[in-house]
Amino acid sequence: MVKIYSAPGPFLVHHLKNILESHGILCEIRGEARAIAMGEIPVGECWPELWLLDNENAIRALKIIKDSLEAEEPQGEPWLCTNCNEENETQFTICWKCGQERIN
Repeated sequence: MVKIYSAPGPFLVHHLKNILESHGILCEIRGEARAIAMGEIPVGECWPELWLLDNENAIRALKIIKDSLEAEEPQGEPWLCTNCNEENETQFTICWKCGQERIN
């Protein structure tokens, strides 16, 4: 077994576990219960960890994780709302401030 990934919260770790398993890579999550010890032990040691059951899948799993995380990053530039001139991040299609739809 080899630890392949760790993150501050369980959501991303579980998401990546599901992605790896959809590619036929068996893995498990360890250390979720350590979060209750935060403050008593270093923060990084409280994070849940994703472990592979078969070390031979490590390179493939790392590539899948890298590709998945990059695919989730927003692509493009922020845009300005034509109604209130507020800057919005690229993934939003409606202005967070006034509700105006994005006009391309």
